[in-house]
Amino acid sequence: VKTRVAKVLDWARGKQDKLLARPEDVLHEDASKTLAAVSALTTLTVEADGLAEELLMPLTTKDISSALKTSHSVALRITREKLPRKRRRTLSGARTEKEVLSSESWWWYDVAMACLNYLSLSFKQGSNIGPEGKVWAESFEELLEPCVAMLDVFEFLAVDDAICSSLSQVLQSALVAMTASSAEDGVKRMMQAVLEKTRSEDAEVVLVALRCAHRIWSDLGIQVVMSLSEVVMYTSELQDHEDSRVETEVKAMVRTIEDCTGESLHDAMKT
Repeated sequence: VKTRVAKVLDWARGKQDKLLARPEDVLHEDASKTLAAVSALTTLTVEADGLAEELLMPLTTKDISSALKTSHSVALRITREKLPRKRRRTLSGARTEKEVLSSESWWWYDVAMACLNYLSLSFKQGSNIGPEGKVWAESFEELLEPCVAMLDVFEFLAVDDAICSSLSQVLQSALVAMTASSAEDGVKRMMQAVLEKTRSEDAEVVLVALRCAHRIWSDLGIQVVMSLSEVVMYTSELQDHEDSRVETEVKAMVRTIEDCTGESLHDAMKT
């Protein structure tokens, strides 16, 4: 199996050392090959329990990281080409001017979705093993930054379209699975990285970041209690956010945390 997986990866990489390693050189054919390779990896992960830890993640982590970084880079390059910086506003009234990625989704979106779905399924196996697994710790280290960075693209997606919704859901699932497989330090780093995005000037990025953090707490509960201080610090900054949806999400997240811990956060968020 290892030999065949390696051959698939070599075929998909083409002349590059990792999947889609050089954004400026990526062709449609390269993206299609990457999608085919990740689809095969996903199928193996589903059909062969334990294969992700034993074989797939050690072989593919750097490739998946590279593909995600390039998807992010290409998406933002599209926004620069379609939307000159002087026209990028954060006012809600100008929101439609910025939603350029909703109609420019090939191929960055397809690759991002495939990679995040693969990671979600793979790390779920890791969460069943515990935080001591070396493979998962090394993969977490490599993948944390490119996964969280995908939050940036929500600034340029239409709020109510399927692309935005689907990407948000698969990103949440991947981040939850990665957090579940992490030791205490990894949990805190994940929450710190996600919540740092709530300081974005764009309300959509803030909202999706909050939903990711909320989903982590909702799914994992007391398992992530060591991140409580980070959550309190960031959410307290958002209580009076100008976007009512952000305020609503903060309140919902606080209720979830209070239900998990059995303690009120009211006083902590006032200090």
